[in-house]
Amino acid sequence: MLCTPWQGTEDAVKACGDLSDKVLIDCTNPLTPDFTALEIGHTTSGAEQVAAWAPGARVCKAMNQIGAPMMGHPQLPSAPVMFVCGDDEAAKQVTAGLVSELGFETVDAGDLTLARLLEPYALIWIHLALRRGFGTNWAFGLIRGKD
Repeated sequence: MLCTPWQGTEDAVKACGDLSDKVLIDCTNPLTPDFTALEIGHTTSGAEQVAAWAPGARVCKAMNQIGAPMMGHPQLPSAPVMFVCGDDEAAKQVTAGLVSELGFETVDAGDLTLARLLEPYALIWIHLALRRGFGTNWAFGLIRGKD
């Protein structure tokens, strides 16, 4: 799992050495130092940049849509949703399994390019938590209607 401030992410990935065939779960968001915007996004994503820094790694984006205090077994009335994306189906299954074990409902959002949506989505959580007074004891949920 990659959980670094964006400005240190490239160095952290490169310090890991050869990550070929390893599942690399990218939990980062390419945030500006003041957490108000993304440094990159929409036409590419932080996750795609991580994949470029770790050639051959099986990169998945997950756990970037919530703050650190809620990452392990969140105590909420229902399981919060966590979107997962990646290009390798087996790596996404591993990632989804780990995320589920942490107490989240996992949703496969698609290939790694979907991180271009998940990273701005995370920015909403960050904005509400840090600037709108929500704090960090909450998560997004998924409500389904009857078929």
